[in-house]
Amino acid sequence: MPVFTALRHLLRDMRGQKLRTFLTTCGIIWGTVAVSLLLAFGQGLHDKVMRDMRGLGEAIVIAWPSVTSIPHEGMGKGRRIRMTEDDIGLIRARCRGLLGISSETREELTLRWQAKTVTADVAGVSPVFADLRNLVPSPGGRFINPLDEKGRRRVAFVGDKIAGEIFGGADPVGETVTLGNSPFTVVGVLRHKEQDSNYSGRDENVVFIPGSTLRTLTGRTTINNFIFKAARSTDTDRVKERVLGIMAKRYRFDPSDKEAMPMWDTTEMFQFFDTFMLAFKLFLGIVG
Repeated sequence: MPVFTALRHLLRDMRGQKLRTFLTTCGIIWGTVAVSLLLAFGQGLHDKVMRDMRGLGEAIVIAWPSVTSIPHEGMGKGRRIRMTEDDIGLIRARCRGLLGISSETREELTLRWQAKTVTADVAGVSPVFADLRNLVPSPGGRFINPLDEKGRRRVAFVGDKIAGEIFGGADPVGETVTLGNSPFTVVGVLRHKEQDSNYSGRDENVVFIPGSTLRTLTGRTTINNFIFKAARSTDTDRVKERVLGIMAKRYRFDPSDKEAMPMWDTTEMFQFFDTFMLAFKLFLGIVG
């Protein structure tokens, strides 16, 4: 039959051209391995970059109440926007397409445990902050919860690096520390994460407590910034416009005034790196 005849000719030629057969086989194997290795390298680099970026939070927007730069409704520019927790509740109630939102208030307080004392960056946040910022507790601990927030409990969730500096090899969960002049119970420690982006320091160096507790201790009524996330990442731009519109109406500033409330939209960063890494992987595939 023609097929068997062709196979006999193939085997005869391979036996007669052993060196050529060997070199051709090596070329096929090396070509396949080269393409596979280069594409795997590109995918691994992509995964590493995206994992580091998710340390800040995935598809979140960070906003800072600032100073107006455009006159509006007869009022001059240069007015400072001072947002409070009530404003966060207003956005949560009125903004459609919002998945979660949390205020963030920062203070530097003295942290003491036994004979050790450090100056700690303390953040007062809401329970949803952990999901927005990818703050995962180590086994045996937890993040602050709604009961902590409602009851203004003195509980603390500690970054892994500062926990190591203070407690060494001891388990911090359940220990009592002093923040300022007040006792706090450590309820959790941050599980180590890769984080290549931040806006006020890495999370490993921060102590997180309920925002209501921090406001009670310090008497602070204003917030430093707030973080929110759209239910769908494709709706982030629309949600940003709605948030800005709600605050512009409340504080009477021009909604087009980007200086009044600057926003860092991390979805743009993710989209850029996705496009860049796709082009990079295509380039590696072509080289292979």
